[in-house]
Amino acid sequence: MIYGIAGIACLILRWLWDVADPIAITDFKGVFYFREIVTLLPAFLFFYRAFLHSAAPEKRIVPYAKKQWIFLSLLVIFLLTLSIQLFIYQGPQVRDEACYLFQAKTFAALKLWAPAPQKAADSFLFPYTLVKDEKWFGIFFPGTAFIFLFGIWLKLLPAINPLLTAALTAMVYGIAKKWFNRQIAFYTLILMILSPFVLQQGASYFGHIAASMFFVPAAYLLIEYVGKDKRAILCSGFLSGVLMLFRPLSAVVLLVFSMMLLFKRPEKIKSFGRLLPEWFLYLLAFLPGLGLLFLYNKLMTGSFLLTPHQLYFGDPPLQLGWHIFKNFAANLFVLSFDLFGVPLFSLLPLLFVFKKPNRRIVRPVLVLSLINILAYSFYSYHGVSYGPRFLFEITPFLIILSGYGLVRLAEIKRPACRSPFSFLNGILVTAAIIVFAGYLPCRLLLYHQRGDYYTLPKHLFDIDKPAIVVITADEEKKVTPYIAGFKHNDTGLENDILFARDLDEKNDLLLRKFPRHHHFCYNLSTRTLLLFPFQDVCWNEAP
Repeated sequence: MIYGIAGIACLILRWLWDVADPIAITDFKGVFYFREIVTLLPAFLFFYRAFLHSAAPEKRIVPYAKKQWIFLSLLVIFLLTLSIQLFIYQGPQVRDEACYLFQAKTFAALKLWAPAPQKAADSFLFPYTLVKDEKWFGIFFPGTAFIFLFGIWLKLLPAINPLLTAALTAMVYGIAKKWFNRQIAFYTLILMILSPFVLQQGASYFGHIAASMFFVPAAYLLIEYVGKDKRAILCSGFLSGVLMLFRPLSAVVLLVFSMMLLFKRPEKIKSFGRLLPEWFLYLLAFLPGLGLLFLYNKLMTGSFLLTPHQLYFGDPPLQLGWHIFKNFAANLFVLSFDLFGVPLFSLLPLLFVFKKPNRRIVRPVLVLSLINILAYSFYSYHGVSYGPRFLFEITPFLIILSGYGLVRLAEIKRPACRSPFSFLNGILVTAAIIVFAGYLPCRLLLYHQRGDYYTLPKHLFDIDKPAIVVITADEEKKVTPYIAGFKHNDTGLENDILFARDLDEKNDLLLRKFPRHHHFCYNLSTRTLLLFPFQDVCWNEAP
C-alpha cells in the first residue's frame, strides 16, 4: 500500500512539475530526461514493489495462446498511433515530415517534381526542398513519399503510418514466434505496444516505419536462411535493394551484414565457398533497387551518384569527427528511456539474452544492431531529435530480444517465492503504468503544443479568396512557422489560399506579384489574422 502511494506521488510530482514549469517546444530535450530520472524512475521501482506484494504469484498476464488477443493487440496499436496522429500531432510538425508530404503530393499528381515557383519564389520555397532546372522537389529519398501517395489518393493519409505500424507489429510477432516460442512472441507484442519509441514514430509522418517494413524482413531472411534457402536470400537481396529508395545507409548496413555472414563458421573453410554463391545471388537481387535510386538521382540532379540530399547540403552525409562518439552515446542514452519508457533501464533486458541454445539468433542480431548504431553514429546532418529515430529500423529486433531477455530475467533474477510469470507480469504492468500515466502524457503534451502551434484555425480558410497569407511568429528560433501553411499549399501553388513565408523586406515583392489577391498576415504566436499593412498596393490593380 505504501509503495503504491509513493509511486502515485511520483507521478503527481511529474505532472505538477510540468504545470508549474512547462517545457516549451524550443527547450533543450535534456530537461525532460532529467525530470523523468527524478520522478518516473523511482515511480517504476515503487509500483513494481507494490505489485509484488499484491499480485497472485501464479497468475499469468493473459492467455497468450489465444489468437483473438493477437488481433486485439494489433488493433490497439493501430488506434493508439492513429489517435496520437489525429489529436496530438495534428499533421506534420517537423521540416522533414512536411517535406515528405510535399513529395507525396507531387507523386500523387503523377509527377517526379513540381514546377518551380515563378512569382516571388523565395516566399514559397521550403527548407529541405530544391529548385533545379525549373524543377521543384524534396531532398529525401522517394520510397516513403511513394507509399504516402496512396494515402492521398484514398484520403487516408494520417492512417498510413499507423497501418504500417500494425503490420510491422504483426511481423515482429511472427519472427519472435519463429525464433523462440509463442510465449516470448506474445510478450514481444506487448512490448511493441508499450514502446513510446514505436508509438511516436508510428504516429508521425517520418519515413522510418516504412523503411522498417523492408529492413526487418530482409534482415530476418538473412539470419534465418543463409546457407539454407537460396530463394530466401534472393528475396532478402531484393528487399534490401528496395530499401535504397527509403534509407540507403540502412540498406548498406544490410549489405555489410550479408558479407559478414559469409564467415558464419570461420573454423570451416568450406563455409566460405558454400556461402559465396549465395552472396552473389543476394547482390544480384540488390541491384534493381540500387539501379532505381541511380535513375531517380539522374532525373532529379543530373548525376547518377549525386542524391538530392547531397546536393542540398553539399557535404557527404558520413563524416569523421567528435559527433561519432557523441551520437553513439546519445543514441544509447535516449534508447534507455524511449524504448520502453522506463528511464535508464529500457535496455536492461538485452543484458540477459545470452543463452547457448539461442546464440544462433542472438549473436547475429546483436552484431547487426551494433553495425547499425555505428553506421548512424557517422551521420552528420542531424543529431538525436526526441529519440534516436535514425536507429528505428533496428528497434523491432531490439524489442524481440527484449522479450526474450525479460523471460530470461524472470527465470534468473526472480524472488524465490515468486513464479516467473508473476515476476514478469510485475515488470510489464509497472512499465505500462509508467508509459501511459507518466511518460506519454508529459511527452505528448509537448507534442500537442507543437501540433496546436502548427494547426491553422478553420475560420482562417473562410477569408475572401483568392488570398495570400503570410505566416509569421514572434521570437521564432528553432522551428519554422511556415510549416503551418506550407502543408496546405498544393505543389502547383494554384489553390485559392496561398500560404507564404515571412521574409521581412521581401514581403513587398510578394504582394506586388499577386495584386489581385487579398493580402493577410497570420501570426502563429498571437493567433491573429490581420490585413497585411501594405499601402502601395491597389487591390484591384491589373498585373
